Amino acid sequence: MTSYATSTARAEMSEIRRLKNILPPELQSWVTVEKTIEVNPTLIRSEEIGKDQVEIQIDLIRWEQLAMDQRNLLFWHEVARIQNDTIARDGWEMAALAIGL
Repeated sequence: MTSYATSTARAEMSEIRRLKNILPPELQSWVTVEKTIEVNPTLIRSEEIGKDQVEIQIDLIRWEQLAMDQRNLLFWHEVARIQNDTIARDGWEMAALAIGL
């Protein structure tokens, strides 16, 4: 008999795997999809974790409550933000970009 925690963990990993597989091929090498570990997280957000690395963080508890079409729409919106280079950056990065560094 499988425990609730085990089945929940499997469902979460399955959803993360599904999202990784639907990433466009040109993003798969430098965009990762992970479960957020924040205390009071937003539903979905992107974060630049390195010069050539972006992480999409998802609150899987709230994510699982949405219909599949809603999940896909939100995920593709975040992918479009990455492709258009409109990810929010830290304040010092914005200042450096503004002065042309």
